[in-house]
Amino acid sequence: MSDGVRLYRIANPEKHYVWFGDPAEGLEHGDDSAICWLCCEDGVQVAEYVGKLAGMELGELAYDMGEYYGWAYGCFENNKDQTPNNKLVELNYPALHYEQKLGQQAGPVDTRKPGWNTNTITRNWMVHHTLSWTRDGSIRPVSRVLFDQMEIFSQNLRGKYQAIPGGHDDAVFGYLGACMMWRVWFERQANDELPPLVGGKIVERTTLGLDLLTDAEPQTREARLSEKALERLEQEQRDVEMEAMAW
Repeated sequence: MSDGVRLYRIANPEKHYVWFGDPAEGLEHGDDSAICWLCCEDGVQVAEYVGKLAGMELGELAYDMGEYYGWAYGCFENNKDQTPNNKLVELNYPALHYEQKLGQQAGPVDTRKPGWNTNTITRNWMVHHTLSWTRDGSIRPVSRVLFDQMEIFSQNLRGKYQAIPGGHDDAVFGYLGACMMWRVWFERQANDELPPLVGGKIVERTTLGLDLLTDAEPQTREARLSEKALERLEQEQRDVEMEAMAW
């Protein structure tokens, strides 16, 4: 394993980037820490870290590289050691991903916990989607370390994806997580670019009652905004009907 950053492509200010980190567990013979950076526009892996950094130092590396790549969007896995994510919070990293859960409205919503949780459900989801994106060329890995680890990465008898006994899969999980950040980034771009609809009608963003924004949970804010927008549309419809009756 290499204890350093491999830079495969220099930063382009006209491009957007994402990243994901898999922190080491601190075991003497365990996996290393790994971080993978991807370009959003063409899906190419632009950089990689595989090494012994952990904790706050790993968070500082992610901060420096994230700044270099135009404040790339991403986070660390938060299953066990939350120190790298907490370091990014302390440094006010402006593009940190927060764990998502299903809320009252359609689609996932951010929690107040930075990072990505890899569990029985998300692990399989990560593997199958990334495999599909890699096969169709949407995302293109370039790391030799990553390719070597992919060759020994498989599903065991219990259905869990991991390296074969004695092997390492840190770079693989860095790559899998970066692909998840890539997907989240595109979803958020689409949400930002598409106009909000209520009852099939476009709602101007300036009429959503933005004065209602508070520190409440995201689903509560959105529900209140949607309700106010719907009331406005219903009033407009009543006005149209009244005008028609006048004629």
